[in-house]
Amino acid sequence: MLAKVGAGCDGILEQDGHPDVGREAARRAGARAFVLPTIRRFDRVFSLDASVVDPVTGESLFSFQERGTGISSVPSMIDRLARRVRERLQESEQGLRAASAGGVGDGREAGGQR
Repeated sequence: MLAKVGAGCDGILEQDGHPDVGREAARRAGARAFVLPTIRRFDRVFSLDASVVDPVTGESLFSFQERGTGISSVPSMIDRLARRVRERLQESEQGLRAASAGGVGDGREAGGQR
């Protein structure tokens, strides 16, 4: 993948943590979307955001958020966020099942939004 996007040729990965780096890599790879994740912790409450951006224009396409209590809620939150993003991007049901982080629940535990 790094060879495909030209990483290392012009320092694309030297800006660790900068969203434009991921967007540029997605653009070079020909991806139709780039997901910018954010995780926040407030005591025992975790908030995860997934913002989806057009890698060519930088335009924000949509975003989703999940909240849960305790570190143990994070894997299922990630699974739900990923599923929602992939559904919105109209990925096939077979692809959704294959990408699941272990089929952790029905999306209702840990305060998940549906």
